[in-house]
Amino acid sequence: MAVIFLPKFVLVVYSSVLTIRSREYVEAARSLGAGSFHILFRTILPNIMGPVLVQFSLVAAAAITLESGLSF
Repeated sequence: MAVIFLPKFVLVVYSSVLTIRSREYVEAARSLGAGSFHILFRTILPNIMGPVLVQFSLVAAAAITLESGLSF
């Protein structure tokens, strides 16, 4: 089931990172001399956790339904 639901997570993370990467506060951190890892873990990652958690809750419900259908 992980193979089935993984592309949805990848799509959500990729689109969120592309959106956040173009924001002004990321450009400000880059202009202040922050490194790539600092920008990724301190700026981008906290801002994409909302959509990822929502996607996780939707996928968890679908996985439970799928697993119960398979065990029936």
